[in-house]
Amino acid sequence: MKMDSFRKALGVNLGDEVVRRIEDEELGISTRKRRIERAQRLVREHVKRGISLVDELIAERRKAAGRA
Repeated sequence: MKMDSFRKALGVNLGDEVVRRIEDEELGISTRKRRIERAQRLVREHVKRGISLVDELIAERRKAAGRA
């Protein structure tokens, strides 16, 4: 299989940043963009719509700073 075929099958364009990992003696390759999208989907499965984890983190940090 030619490199172009691999890139096309994985949706990788020239210049894209790729992530490589070895898991159970197998090599996995994906784009950084797809890994971020996957992580966002996984988080959304556990966080209700309309909830901002960033806002919650900032509120927690402010609360902790007030106690210090």
